[in-house]
Amino acid sequence: EQRWWDPEWRRQKLSEMGGGRGPKAEMDDVKWRGVLNTLQSGEQEVILRENYGREGTEVIHDLAAAANLFSKGYGTGSNRGV
Repeated sequence: EQRWWDPEWRRQKLSEMGGGRGPKAEMDDVKWRGVLNTLQSGEQEVILRENYGREGTEVIHDLAAAANLFSKGYGTGSNRGV
C-alpha cells in the first residue's frame, strides 16, 4: 500500500529509494585538474558517471569553465560531460 500523503511513510520510502545514484563519491580537485589538462591537449570528451553531489559537480563545472572547456549535466544531473 502506498501512502505518499503520510510524511513518515514518504520519508522512509524516499530513503529506501535513495535516488538510485548510490553513495556519493569523494571530490578530488587535483585529479580533475589533471583530467581537464588532458582534454586541453586533444582528448575529445569525458563523461562522469560518479555521484559527486551538487557541490562536486559545480566544482567540476567551474574547473572546466576556468580551462575554457564546455561542461553540461545530463539526465537527472548525475551524469556530466566535459
